[in-house]
Parts: sequence; C-alpha cells; structure tokens
Amino acid sequence: MPSLTEPCQAERELLKAAGVSLPPTLRVEVGTRRARALAWIFTRLDAPPAAFALGRTVFIPDPAYFARLTLPQRAALLAHESVHVAQWQRLGAPRFLWQYLRDYLRTRRQGLDTHDPHQGIALEREALAYESRLLPLLEVAAGAEDAPPPAA
Repeated sequence: MPSLTEPCQAERELLKAAGVSLPPTLRVEVGTRRARALAWIFTRLDAPPAAFALGRTVFIPDPAYFARLTLPQRAALLAHESVHVAQWQRLGAPRFLWQYLRDYLRTRRQGLDTHDPHQGIALEREALAYESRLLPLLEVAAGAEDAPPPAA
C-alpha cells in the first residue's frame, strides 16, 4: 500500500453506515515519512504505535499493518484515533499531553499495560471503550454492504 494522505474514504463510508461521522477536518496520514519519523520517536519510549493522533491528524506509520486489517478494524482504528483528536480539541495540547504523559508514567511505574482498558491511560481508556462498542456495529455494517441484494 503506498503512502496515503487522503482521508481513507472506504473507512469513512463504513463509519457513516454505522451512524458515525468523523470530523470533516480530520486528516489521516498512512505510511508518510512524517508518520514514520514520529513513530520512531515514540518507539524510543514504548512499543511502536499502530496509530496515533497529534492535533487533528491521525498518523498510521506502517501501511502494511493497516492493509492487513479488515475494513471494520481499519474504521474502528480511525474512530479510536478520532476520540484522541476530540480530546486534543477539548483539552488543548498542553493539558492533553500532560494528562497522557502523567498516566503513561504512572502505568509504567506500576508495571501495567498502558492500554489496559481498566487501569491504563485514562485518555486511552476512553478511546478503547468507544472502539470496542463501535467494532461490532462496523462488522454488521460491513456485512450488510457485502450481502447480495434481496430477491425481488
């Protein structure tokens, strides 16, 4: 899959079919040089991220990883990251970064998984909860799109 900077139209359409619309200002970068460079920085702190949001942009560093996901999984990943975009907007960059870093350090000190849905980073818990509620709806919507038209 080549580097992409367009907004992942198939994923947006599936989200819309499930009743979810991503913010129109959301940017998505898949496999861009900037996405890979930022991921390299994050990798110095933790495991390589599958995706991350900075401001209103979602970065997906590895296009091969993204391509291996099913359409519902890709849409759920974008929805998860869109929660972080909304958090950036709601909290502002300094407060978002402070809360994320504070919780990250707390979970690491306690030996917890930073993405644990119950004890991990609070901002991640919010995004994970949304993603886990949404994925079954996306799978149903994707199945409905693949289903043959009803017989007349």
